[in-house]
Amino acid sequence: MNKYICTIIVASFTTIFRAGASENITDKWHWIWVQPGYPAGWTEYEGEGAPEFTDELFKMNIDVQKNNLNLRLRLTGKISGGRASASGVLLGSDGGTMNYYGDGECYTSEGLNTGDGKCIDIIALRNGPIFIGIYRDRSAAKSMQ
Repeated sequence: MNKYICTIIVASFTTIFRAGASENITDKWHWIWVQPGYPAGWTEYEGEGAPEFTDELFKMNIDVQKNNLNLRLRLTGKISGGRASASGVLLGSDGGTMNYYGDGECYTSEGLNTGDGKCIDIIALRNGPIFIGIYRDRSAAKSMQ
């Protein structure tokens, strides 16, 4: 199981860095949501949407509209010292709150950015096999740290 989770995370970050390596650098936020599919495999959703930041806190809605599927996941979380945590509620369902944990950093293609150069802001969250990545490529905006 851990092997599959690592594969998903690596594949997701490959998508994130591929998007960040493009010549068209923007300040636009993107997200990817990966979860186990039924009856087998993985289901991936992608879209755009910006988190709202207030100091270390953030909130965001992830809206999925795909193949007659309409979902809204409301995330509220915190990034502190490079660590991220968030609570997610799937609106319009009878499910409870899911807690996600991970990282929130500014990365370059060589790893963690320690200067003021071009980087990719990434919030990477997971709960068991579910992965949510929120990211933007930027060159002049202030780091999330």
